[in-house]
Amino acid sequence: MSAVRTAADGRVAVRCYVYSREAGAGTWSLGLLPEEAPHSDVLPGDVLPGELLPGELLPDGADPAAAALRLASRLTGRTASLVTPPVPPLERPGRAGTAVPPWWLRASEDGPYELAYEYVTTVPGPPPAGLRWLAPADARALARPQDENLRLAAALGDVMEALLAGQVTPAAIRAMTLGHSRRGVGGPRTSPQW
Repeated sequence: MSAVRTAADGRVAVRCYVYSREAGAGTWSLGLLPEEAPHSDVLPGDVLPGELLPGELLPDGADPAAAALRLASRLTGRTASLVTPPVPPLERPGRAGTAVPPWWLRASEDGPYELAYEYVTTVPGPPPAGLRWLAPADARALARPQDENLRLAAALGDVMEALLAGQVTPAAIRAMTLGHSRRGVGGPRTSPQW
């Protein structure tokens, strides 16, 4: 992908996969917006069974990586950190000056935007208020077959330790590639950025 496509008014979208470590357990929980979250904080087409992944539309010129950090920090009340993909990106799309590339770019077939940037973020300490926190296994059990984003988020949570250490294990590769070839809800992710 050589150029970023945006909506006619310049907007792009950002989606966050937010994780926090359970105290003492060493396991990671996934943060989800409750169903009653304001619609301005979600992306069209991202409705999951009673849950929503954090996301928002950005104005022209906004840095999507900075927006992902602000969004996760605003929802949790803690300083979020971006997780760097464990393999250098195949190409660096998007805005100049972005410190951490997105993990994926997702093309939209009919949304108000033409491109969504997807970031993985962590917040320190045990899961805080502001999001609903689920263990990866619970998130996977909640997902229906078409809930690609929730299944991907659950898979990432299972291998978060390896991803944070920059390890490219078979399990990490399986988690990172989940859904990339599907043309399910919202269209396929167009290019993995690792």
